[in-house]
Amino acid sequence: MALRAAGRQSLVDTVVDQLRTQVAAGEWRVGERIPTEHALAEQLQVGRNTVREAVRVLVHAGMLRSRQGEGTFVVSTADPAEIMRGVQRAGVRDVLELRIALEAEAARLAATRHEPADLKRMRDALEAQTAFEDPEGPAGLREPGALRRPRRRVPQGRRGGRPQHGADRDLQLVQQLRT
Repeated sequence: MALRAAGRQSLVDTVVDQLRTQVAAGEWRVGERIPTEHALAEQLQVGRNTVREAVRVLVHAGMLRSRQGEGTFVVSTADPAEIMRGVQRAGVRDVLELRIALEAEAARLAATRHEPADLKRMRDALEAQTAFEDPEGPAGLREPGALRRPRRRVPQGRRGGRPQHGADRDLQLVQQLRT
């Protein structure tokens, strides 16, 4: 097996890792101001420019927020990039379960916080969707070469009858909440 050269990490990357670890470990709570650039530079034994650049990286990552003249504050102990890497490593089932949970909660919140204009937009979207549905039925019953938009097979509602699209169910929920 061939040996490879050990990778080098820049000072900024090293400081980013150390600050990220401190924030994630709860060394500074959300809303708390982190030490000044000068104090961090002394603790880490690096230059202030290195600290400044590392802080900028974490601000851009969404973990810190800098306010001119006030300092730098912790806004999240979780690194959003690490969360995204976790989602990328997750299996299909995990992703689907997460989507179901998020989408159900989003629909519930939309139903409870809706405005009349929201209902109009939903109805307009349903009408636009219906306009794309194929009135001639399945592809086998059309003329060869006829232009069509692909359709998903939508399962019937629990009580049979008309198939319920997600937007149809949401609209029904909104209508029930209005009465």
